[in-house]
Amino acid sequence: MSSLLFLAGLFLMAAAQAQEPCQRIGRVAAADMGCGARVVDLKDGQLLQVVSSSAALPVGRVFGFSATSAMPPASCPPTALPAVALTCLTDTLPCEADFTATISPQNALRLSFEAVVFDPDNQRCQWNFSDGATAEGVSVQHTFSQEGYYVVCLTLTDSMGCHTQRCRSVWVGATNATTCGYEAQVVAVGLKMHAQLVPLGVLAPPLKSVRWFMAKTGATLAEAQAFTAMLPGAGTYHICAQYE
Repeated sequence: MSSLLFLAGLFLMAAAQAQEPCQRIGRVAAADMGCGARVVDLKDGQLLQVVSSSAALPVGRVFGFSATSAMPPASCPPTALPAVALTCLTDTLPCEADFTATISPQNALRLSFEAVVFDPDNQRCQWNFSDGATAEGVSVQHTFSQEGYYVVCLTLTDSMGCHTQRCRSVWVGATNATTCGYEAQVVAVGLKMHAQLVPLGVLAPPLKSVRWFMAKTGATLAEAQAFTAMLPGAGTYHICAQYE
C-alpha cells in the first residue's frame, strides 16, 4: 500500500525583537512589603517567597527574573516556601506564543482559539485564519466556510519590542483522514525559525521521509522532522512540509 503525502503551507512573518536577560517568568500572587512577595513561576508552577526587591513587586505584576536561595528576615513568620533573593528583574518577557484550537460540538466549521501567552493583559494577540478573516484577542472564535486545511497564524506583540508569530496548519471539519498522523508547526522568534512535524497521537506511523521547502522557490530547507534556521530578513514566508 502506498503512503500518503501531506503538504502543509505555513505563512511566517519574521521581525526583530528585544532579548530578555532573565531566565524565569513570574507573576506576583501576594505581597507583604515587610516579609517579601509570593511569586508563581509561570514556567514550572513553583510558588516562591521573594525576600528582596519586594517593593518593586505589586500584586499581579508579570516579570522576568533570576533568583538565588536566601534567608527570610528574622522578624517574619516561618514559611514552607523556598525563599529567594532576586539577581535579575525585568519587564521584558520571552517573545514566545502558542495556541490551542477546539472544534465546536454544535458546528464542525466553528473553532475556538486560545492564545497561550505569559501576560495576556499586556501582550497583544492578532489572528489570521488564511481565509480573509482576522481577529484580535487572547480568546477568539471563527467559523470557516468549508472543510479543509487552514493555516492559522497568531502574532504576538508587546510594548517591550516583542514581535513573534506562531503558525499551524489546522484541519476544519468533522473528520480528518488525510493527515498521515502528523501536524506541521512553525514558529518565528526574531529571524530564527523553528519548524517541526508533531505526531497527533501515539499511533502516528514512523516517518519515511521529510522535506521542508520554500513554496516560492522550491529550495529545500531541511530533510528532518525538526530543524532551526535563520531567515534572511523580515518579511512573509510560505514554508511547506512534505512527508511520507
